[in-house]
Amino acid sequence: MLSASALMAMAGGASAATLDFGGNPAGEYTNYTEDGYVFDAIRIVDGNCTSASGQPCGAENKNETSTLTQVGGGAFSVSNLWFTLLGKATGMTFETNKGTKSYAEGVDFPHNNGGNTLNFSSLSMFQDITYLKIINGTKGNIRFDDIVVSDAPAPVPLPAAGLLLLGGLGLLGAVRRNRKA
Repeated sequence: MLSASALMAMAGGASAATLDFGGNPAGEYTNYTEDGYVFDAIRIVDGNCTSASGQPCGAENKNETSTLTQVGGGAFSVSNLWFTLLGKATGMTFETNKGTKSYAEGVDFPHNNGGNTLNFSSLSMFQDITYLKIINGTKGNIRFDDIVVSDAPAPVPLPAAGLLLLGGLGLLGAVRRNRKA
């Protein structure tokens, strides 16, 4: 009998990628595509990018936004993102189709410290989303890089779910038989 994890692996899983802006030279307000994901109207720069992957990185000045979607549409999840605040920037905001979350300097992270990594893996508003908007609504500049994304897992087909149910019921029956003996 197949285990539940083996059945789930057969049903399909998510593929992950780290978006590091390495495939494009620095440029002003361009659409940028990497590993099946696209940023609209993003500014890519070579300066103040001290993330793990280094230069280049995404950049925003005051009141700029960049939106990440999957090429061809579809749901995806974001688990991590590196960023740094420069100059008078005091925070940044993320918007998805599931809500908005703001991070503030001095509350959520230190200022001008060479960079921070946000872990979104436990936040449902960053899971199975159709877009991620990065918003700099404060003074100063922000840089972001090393965005870890993954395709939303394929739904488990009904036959696989039925096999899981039958396997579980069979296991319960075997345990009950052993207790009677």
